[in-house]
Amino acid sequence: MKKRKIKPDCQYFLGDKPCQFHKQSKMECLHCPHYLPLGYRILVIKLEAMGDVLRTTSILPGLFKKYSPCSITWVTQDKSQDLLKNNPYVYRILTPDTAYLALHIEKFDLLINLDTSIQAASLATLAGANIKKGFGLSVKGYVYPFNPEAEEWF
Repeated sequence: MKKRKIKPDCQYFLGDKPCQFHKQSKMECLHCPHYLPLGYRILVIKLEAMGDVLRTTSILPGLFKKYSPCSITWVTQDKSQDLLKNNPYVYRILTPDTAYLALHIEKFDLLINLDTSIQAASLATLAGANIKKGFGLSVKGYVYPFNPEAEEWF
Protein backbone atom coordinates (compact mmCIF):
# COMPACT_ATOMS: atom_id res chain seq x y z
CA MET A 1 0.00 0.00 0.00
CA LYS A 2 1.34 3.40 -1.00
CA LYS A 3 1.97 5.93 1.78
CA ARG A 4 0.03 9.20 1.51
CA LYS A 5 2.02 12.36 0.84
CA ILE A 6 -0.32 14.51 2.89
CA LYS A 7 -1.91 14.17 6.34
CA PRO A 8 -5.51 15.38 6.04
CA ASP A 9 -6.06 14.48 9.71
CA CYS A 10 -3.72 17.30 10.80
CA GLN A 11 -5.27 20.37 12.45
CA TYR A 12 -3.18 22.59 10.16
CA PHE A 13 -4.36 20.89 6.96
CA LEU A 14 -6.51 23.34 4.99
CA GLY A 15 -7.48 21.19 2.03
CA ASP A 16 -7.80 23.98 -0.52
CA LYS A 17 -4.32 25.49 -0.03
CA PRO A 18 -0.99 24.70 1.66
CA CYS A 19 -0.74 25.06 5.44
CA GLN A 20 1.29 27.83 7.08
CA PHE A 21 4.34 25.59 7.58
CA HIS A 22 4.48 24.54 3.94
CA LYS A 23 4.12 28.18 2.87
CA GLN A 24 6.90 29.33 5.21
CA SER A 25 9.49 26.63 4.64
CA LYS A 26 8.11 24.19 2.04
CA MET A 27 7.71 21.65 4.86
CA GLU A 28 6.26 18.38 3.55
CA CYS A 29 3.48 16.71 5.52
CA LEU A 30 5.27 13.39 5.93
CA HIS A 31 8.24 14.99 7.71
CA CYS A 32 6.54 17.92 9.43
CA PRO A 33 7.33 18.31 13.14
CA HIS A 34 4.18 20.45 13.54
CA TYR A 35 1.78 17.59 12.79
CA LEU A 36 -1.16 17.83 15.20
CA PRO A 37 -3.85 15.14 14.79
CA LEU A 38 -7.51 16.12 14.89
CA GLY A 39 -8.05 13.38 17.45
CA TYR A 40 -11.34 13.37 19.36
CA ARG A 41 -13.68 15.74 17.51
CA ILE A 42 -15.81 18.02 19.69
CA LEU A 43 -18.51 20.45 18.56
CA VAL A 44 -19.55 23.25 20.93
CA ILE A 45 -22.58 25.36 20.08
CA LYS A 46 -22.99 28.60 21.98
CA LEU A 47 -24.59 31.28 19.86
CA GLU A 48 -26.33 33.77 22.09
CA ALA A 49 -25.05 36.61 24.30
CA MET A 50 -21.39 37.53 23.98
CA GLY A 51 -20.90 37.39 27.75
CA ASP A 52 -22.26 33.84 27.82
CA VAL A 53 -19.98 32.84 24.94
CA LEU A 54 -16.99 34.23 26.82
CA ARG A 55 -18.00 32.49 30.09
CA THR A 56 -18.48 29.20 28.26
CA THR A 57 -14.84 29.20 27.15
CA SER A 58 -14.07 28.12 30.72
CA ILE A 59 -15.06 24.54 29.74
CA LEU A 60 -12.34 24.33 27.10
CA PRO A 61 -9.30 23.49 29.27
CA GLY A 62 -11.23 20.65 30.92
CA LEU A 63 -12.40 19.26 27.57
CA PHE A 64 -8.89 19.50 26.20
CA LYS A 65 -7.43 17.74 29.22
CA LYS A 66 -10.02 14.94 29.19
CA TYR A 67 -10.08 14.23 25.44
CA SER A 68 -6.61 15.20 24.22
CA PRO A 69 -5.63 14.96 21.49
CA CYS A 70 -8.78 16.70 20.37
CA SER A 71 -10.03 19.37 18.02
CA ILE A 72 -12.79 21.68 19.19
CA THR A 73 -15.05 23.33 16.63
CA TRP A 74 -17.20 26.16 18.00
CA VAL A 75 -20.37 27.51 16.40
CA THR A 76 -21.27 31.09 17.34
CA GLN A 77 -22.70 34.29 15.88
CA ASP A 78 -20.48 36.63 13.84
CA LYS A 79 -20.34 39.19 16.66
CA SER A 80 -18.77 36.65 19.07
CA GLN A 81 -16.08 35.26 16.78
CA ASP A 82 -13.43 37.72 17.97
CA LEU A 83 -13.85 36.34 21.50
CA LEU A 84 -12.67 32.93 20.27
CA LYS A 85 -10.17 33.74 17.51
CA ASN A 86 -6.92 33.45 19.46
CA ASN A 87 -8.08 30.83 21.93
CA PRO A 88 -5.51 28.00 21.81
CA TYR A 89 -8.19 25.39 22.55
CA VAL A 90 -10.42 26.31 19.60
CA TYR A 91 -9.48 24.56 16.38
CA ARG A 92 -12.15 26.17 14.21
CA ILE A 93 -14.96 28.72 14.48
CA LEU A 94 -18.10 28.46 12.39
CA THR A 95 -21.11 30.73 12.05
CA PRO A 96 -24.59 29.19 12.01
CA ASP A 97 -24.75 29.59 8.21
CA THR A 98 -21.48 27.78 7.50
CA ALA A 99 -22.18 25.23 10.22
CA TYR A 100 -25.52 24.37 8.64
CA LEU A 101 -23.76 23.21 5.50
CA ALA A 102 -20.84 21.48 7.25
CA LEU A 103 -23.07 19.61 9.71
CA HIS A 104 -24.76 17.77 6.86
CA ILE A 105 -21.44 16.04 6.20
CA GLU A 106 -19.12 16.13 9.19
CA LYS A 107 -19.24 13.76 12.16
CA PHE A 108 -18.14 14.49 15.72
CA ASP A 109 -17.39 12.37 18.73
CA LEU A 110 -19.04 14.78 21.18
CA LEU A 111 -21.53 17.62 20.75
CA ILE A 112 -22.24 20.14 23.48
CA ASN A 113 -25.04 22.65 22.83
CA LEU A 114 -25.51 25.06 25.70
CA ASP A 115 -28.20 27.23 24.07
CA THR A 116 -31.93 26.65 24.21
CA SER A 117 -32.68 28.81 21.17
CA ILE A 118 -34.41 27.10 18.26
CA GLN A 119 -31.49 27.95 15.97
CA ALA A 120 -28.89 26.37 18.25
CA ALA A 121 -31.10 23.36 19.05
CA SER A 122 -31.70 22.82 15.32
CA LEU A 123 -27.98 22.80 14.58
CA ALA A 124 -27.35 20.41 17.48
CA THR A 125 -30.02 18.01 16.29
CA LEU A 126 -28.72 18.17 12.72
CA ALA A 127 -25.12 17.46 13.77
CA GLY A 128 -23.84 13.92 13.58
CA ALA A 129 -22.23 13.07 16.92
CA ASN A 130 -21.72 9.88 18.90
CA ILE A 131 -22.59 11.67 22.15
CA LYS A 132 -24.89 14.69 22.41
CA LYS A 133 -25.16 16.86 25.51
CA GLY A 134 -27.26 19.94 26.01
CA PHE A 135 -30.31 20.73 23.94
CA GLY A 136 -31.86 19.67 20.66
CA LEU A 137 -35.01 20.33 18.68
CA SER A 138 -37.77 17.75 18.37
CA VAL A 139 -39.51 16.92 15.09
CA LYS A 140 -42.51 18.76 16.54
CA GLY A 141 -40.47 21.95 16.91
CA TYR A 142 -39.80 22.20 20.63
CA VAL A 143 -36.49 22.33 22.43
CA TYR A 144 -35.67 19.33 24.61
CA PRO A 145 -32.68 18.14 26.67
CA PHE A 146 -30.39 15.48 25.20
CA ASN A 147 -29.12 14.17 28.54
CA PRO A 148 -30.18 14.04 32.22
CA GLU A 149 -27.81 16.84 33.28
CA ALA A 150 -29.33 19.14 30.66
CA GLU A 151 -32.81 18.11 31.78
CA GLU A 152 -32.01 19.33 35.29
CA TRP A 153 -30.91 22.72 33.89
CA PHE A 154 -33.90 22.85 31.54
